Amino acid sequence: LQLCSCMKEGMISIGFSNDVNLLAYGTSTHSTCQHLERMHSICQEWAKRYGISFALNKYELVHFTRCCTKFNLQETVHLGKTEKSLTESV
Repeated sequence: LQLCSCMKEGMISIGFSNDVNLLAYGTSTHSTCQHLERMHSICQEWAKRYGISFALNKYELVHFTRCCTKFNLQETVHLGKTEKSLTESV
């Protein structure tokens, strides 16, 4: 989790054991999705070293904003061959 936390770059990770949340913030959904993709790559590299895998089918993407018209809330995250679309509730 510490590998993915860099508040200066708009990235925070929180969680415990097998329940992890990655939070990215920025001026656009495009930039936050790029942060999430980078964070996922960091997690994947770590997982390879320790023989761990993540269940991509359990991943959820939620965009939070106060101004729905300002941001592209249909922006997706590309995680290797998997594309995650917006989930309205988790």
